[in-house]
Amino acid sequence: MKKISWLLTCFIMIFACMPAAGASESSLPPQTPAAYAAGSYAQLAARLAGGGSHAAAVLADGTVAAWGDNSYGQLAVPAGVITVKALAAGGCHTLALKEDGTIAGWGLNRNGQGDVPAALAGARVKALAAWGGISAALGEDNKIVVWGYDTEEQKSFSRVLESAKAPVTVAVNSMYVLALTEDGKVAAWDWRDNFRTGELPAGFPEKVVALAAGSRHVLALKADGRVVSWSGGDYQDRVPAGLSGVRAIAAGSDCSAALTADGKVTVWGDNSDLLAVPADLAQVRALAAGSGSLYALQGDGTVVAWGRSNNGQCDVPEQLNLFDAVSGNNRLSSLSVESVTNIEGEEQRNTCGIYPQFSSERTEGVTDVAYEAREVRLTAGTFSGKAGLEINGEPAVAGAATVIDAQDLAEGDNPIQVKVKAENGSERIYTLHVKRVRAGYALPQTPQAYRESEPAAWARRLAAGSEHSLVVEEDGTVAAWGNSSDGRCNMPAGLDEVIAVAGGACHSLALKKNGRVAAWGAGGMNDYGQADVPAALGQAAGIAAGDLFSAAVDQNGRVFAWGDNSSGQCDVPSGLENVVEIKCGPNYVLALKADGTVSAWGDNSSGQCDVPANLNQVVAVAAGKSHALALKADGTLVAWGQSHSDLRGQETKFKCPDLQYVKAITAGDNYAAALQWDGSLAVWGDDLGRNIDFNLPLRPDREILALSAGPNYLLALNGDGAVTAWGNPLDYYKGNFQGQCNVPAGLNIFAGAAAHGGPSPDIPQTPAAYAAGVYGQAAARIGWLYYGIAVLNRDGAVQVALTGKDDYGLTEIPAGLNKVKAIASAYFNVMALKEDGTVVVWGNNRDKQCEVPENVKNVTALAINNFNACCLALKADGAVVAWGSNVNGQCDVPAGLAQVTAIAAGETHCLALQTDGTVVAWGDNDHGQCDVPEDLHSVARVYAGNDFSLALKNDGTVAAWGSNNSPDEMYYCGQCDVPAGLSGVVDIAVNGATCAALKDDGTVVVWGDNYYGSRNVPAGLRGVVAVSKWAGAFAVKEDGTVALWGKFPPFNEAEVTGLSNVLTISNATVIFRDGSLKKLGIRSDMDQINEQLKDVSVLSGAEK
Repeated sequence: MKKISWLLTCFIMIFACMPAAGASESSLPPQTPAAYAAGSYAQLAARLAGGGSHAAAVLADGTVAAWGDNSYGQLAVPAGVITVKALAAGGCHTLALKEDGTIAGWGLNRNGQGDVPAALAGARVKALAAWGGISAALGEDNKIVVWGYDTEEQKSFSRVLESAKAPVTVAVNSMYVLALTEDGKVAAWDWRDNFRTGELPAGFPEKVVALAAGSRHVLALKADGRVVSWSGGDYQDRVPAGLSGVRAIAAGSDCSAALTADGKVTVWGDNSDLLAVPADLAQVRALAAGSGSLYALQGDGTVVAWGRSNNGQCDVPEQLNLFDAVSGNNRLSSLSVESVTNIEGEEQRNTCGIYPQFSSERTEGVTDVAYEAREVRLTAGTFSGKAGLEINGEPAVAGAATVIDAQDLAEGDNPIQVKVKAENGSERIYTLHVKRVRAGYALPQTPQAYRESEPAAWARRLAAGSEHSLVVEEDGTVAAWGNSSDGRCNMPAGLDEVIAVAGGACHSLALKKNGRVAAWGAGGMNDYGQADVPAALGQAAGIAAGDLFSAAVDQNGRVFAWGDNSSGQCDVPSGLENVVEIKCGPNYVLALKADGTVSAWGDNSSGQCDVPANLNQVVAVAAGKSHALALKADGTLVAWGQSHSDLRGQETKFKCPDLQYVKAITAGDNYAAALQWDGSLAVWGDDLGRNIDFNLPLRPDREILALSAGPNYLLALNGDGAVTAWGNPLDYYKGNFQGQCNVPAGLNIFAGAAAHGGPSPDIPQTPAAYAAGVYGQAAARIGWLYYGIAVLNRDGAVQVALTGKDDYGLTEIPAGLNKVKAIASAYFNVMALKEDGTVVVWGNNRDKQCEVPENVKNVTALAINNFNACCLALKADGAVVAWGSNVNGQCDVPAGLAQVTAIAAGETHCLALQTDGTVVAWGDNDHGQCDVPEDLHSVARVYAGNDFSLALKNDGTVAAWGSNNSPDEMYYCGQCDVPAGLSGVVDIAVNGATCAALKDDGTVVVWGDNYYGSRNVPAGLRGVVAVSKWAGAFAVKEDGTVALWGKFPPFNEAEVTGLSNVLTISNATVIFRDGSLKKLGIRSDMDQINEQLKDVSVLSGAEK
């Protein structure tokens, strides 16, 4: 058991100053707890409740109004909550005490705090209390029932407490359950310590008439009108000196309030949002406190709120008046729909579900009725018996059906207004969209027929992986975007004729028209063989991907599974045959058989493999994280598994809304989505008590053809061929942590690539001319450094701008350095070539790279590689000199190398272009980066990457050799798989293993690592004059604007999309046409660099 002796030292008790002797009786509250509880202050205060971010009030007619946050349904007052006399609000839930002594709860119920516990069955309750996730009720039998969640033990509980003296009221906070007993004393139980009796501080008063509990303190109102505070932990609640004549108290999160006999309010504590009491408060009759807000009931029945209102908890509804005998409740309490159809002369009634499920705070819903329906019957209920009801403009009777002639309804949407008019005249309208299903609509009736249907075919062209997305384009190729680590977005070169895709946690699958399966990704530590397609798999008919495993069904109905088998997901059941479709959850498999039954295996920790008994007539299945769905031939849904396990240890079964005309399904983490008969969507789920609906409109502006669900995002194929992605707004990263929702601009899977048209931009038309022109020369004036950039100013001076520590003295430009005509830079070094042909190097000198050899004179070009810096200098006589790090032989210039016209330094190797157009390479050759193709000639420019090499030829074609994988060789990237037919290239930007080529017609081609979708050049991109690759692919257009794609998610695209007058971008630095610069970055310290660059210009007047 926990010790509570610390309470005696950490808790303090503070008394207000004694009132003057002979204080008048009118300044005193009722003199006993029972009298106080029966008096107006307590009775009125009980009609107000403030929660964590919501509030509620009891109207004069006994109905409830609620406002503020509705994330957990705090505003959805249930039907039947009428004749209410008291409320209590916890963090995200509300309790109501009715006149008959029964209670009701709503809002967050993850811990059962909104349920009525068994201990209260048949009991009459006389007082309520709530805090956080805890509820308490005092019964007329004087027993206190407490239930909810123990934050210390991290488990739910339900407990019955008894006091030696009869309790009159109850309170609860972050430490205690408290009771004020009939003799004016306070009892306390430490719910964090198994409800051990709490020891009150020495001298804690008797003769208490009212009690209020804040988060970390307790207020007691004494019979003499004084207030005593008992606080603990880091918070010390100090009652203002001289406070007396108090009639009511309230306590919230580190704040207290007192109402004095003159109707004024005093507030104190550490919560600064609450200290400024509204000046216009008038004759306050009662107080209530939320977590960070206060509520005052004024003498005229209106409520004034102040404090934190981040979710509207202080936005008291207009016309709210607790004393107005004329009811202002204009809410529907219930709504149901029934259709009547004549089948063979007999009347058949069918309940029609409403989506989203009806609740009192909603204002809109959808229901579908059969085309053959003869009647639609709407039955609505109101909370107030004095409210008027209209349906479609005609008077209606609450609780009685209003009949609508279904044959008069148009196919599709028929909005029907259900209007509630409160007794005071206020109105509220609920719009029910009655959608009449089109004539003859029916799903394919067998799994085989469904697989051949359009919805199934379209769905196969979409795949939402854990953090990456895949689509099959019109030409049978695949586009991918999102997290590209592990190679999951790097489709193999030449992959075409694809008809289906699937995405896992870090790998991808594609099914080709010939039945062959291609797989890629799964690099590094996540390689469980899920990308190694079994040789035994012949022609496949379907594919699916789990987190770290893959599955396929062949054309004979046999299932193959490979990869991670930690949950038995690859142990295909013996004898399983005639399978038509498979779907994978993270670690389990669903198999739909030709007879319409379903088999499941693998992880069953949440019952996701417990297929309901007698489930049949299934035409499609979907696998979520821990739940599964089946679509039946009649368009209805069946679900099993759970959305989550609540803190009581009870499973929360995954449930489906009552949908009847569904044509496709998909499922993600704790949610599912259904494509309905008319192309509209239904999305639902449970995120620990919060409804998952992606905030999608009930009436989409376009028809949806297919869906694919990722863990926290949803892909949709629209009727026009465009692709839409939505992230879960409840997810911390809004479902788009790795850019999986950033659909490539212009992507349309119904449209092929448009042929280039229109004039080409005015750019040099050969590689050599482009390099010598203004774009190439301007870009060469920017050098990348680990913490910043080096810049060659137009006056021949060099400037270094850094954000981090300057450990190597890079900003200490060598004295007298001027007349510089070229620079090169690495992580921690800068090279400068002067007009006299001499070279200066500064920065890190670990490998003596700053000690320029004496023979380095008459130099025409420079190059340097990165961390282990090797410096290269090309001399006017065509010789090459190298110095610095020689870890990989980069300084071992081949003997006899001469007539060199250009040089390049990669991470571990070097390239030299000779006058005859041939290339020489030296240094590390572990990946073939020095194996220059024998027939390579007519080269204009060379590029040395990380373990690979590129050569741009005079005719605009490109040659590549060396590594075709990631730098760590863990996965395929394809940087050496130059796209077939590529020609007309004038410039190449290389970053990592991604290559972006600018063509002479102003178009762009990208290959290699598909970093966040870098290969997805925006459709229709034309008029490009410069390309760059950094935290995305950048294309500078002829008009000076910038196009961006393949963006690293943290990078703010607004940094470039609004720019104008841009010349080019080099090393993450924008060069404007006037020569000024802007450094791009993902850190706030880029402002520091840009401040240093504000007076720099890299272009001369002639270049401008």
